[in-house]
Amino acid sequence: MRAVANELRPLIGLLLYMCSEAPEIIDRTEPGAYPGRPKTVKTKRGWRLFPPSRPRIWTVGAEIGRQLREAQTVMSEATGRTVRPHLRRARWHGYWSGPRTGGTRRFTYHWIYPMLVGMDDRQNDEPEASV
Repeated sequence: MRAVANELRPLIGLLLYMCSEAPEIIDRTEPGAYPGRPKTVKTKRGWRLFPPSRPRIWTVGAEIGRQLREAQTVMSEATGRTVRPHLRRARWHGYWSGPRTGGTRRFTYHWIYPMLVGMDDRQNDEPEASV
């Protein structure tokens, strides 16, 4: 069971990154194209899905990877201590909402997207850097 989990871990991370609000997905052969849902086609035997005519190769997360590799050589010293640049992984986080006393409190979960930590500010301002 652990072997299967170890095999699936990077794929699940990639899947969650691709499902985030602004994933970096690029098709180098057709700039501006973005993955879409397959279209169903009505045939004599009903609605069907057909395979694509050719495979498409998508580049995923190239800019974030480049920024992480570049940042490994540069350390940020904003607080007087050195923080190694890294990618903080995505996670679910629970929040309490409502008044602390005398009211109805609710516990809700929010998805926190992966973000780069320890980068200098000009790189962290880009939307692709904090997906």
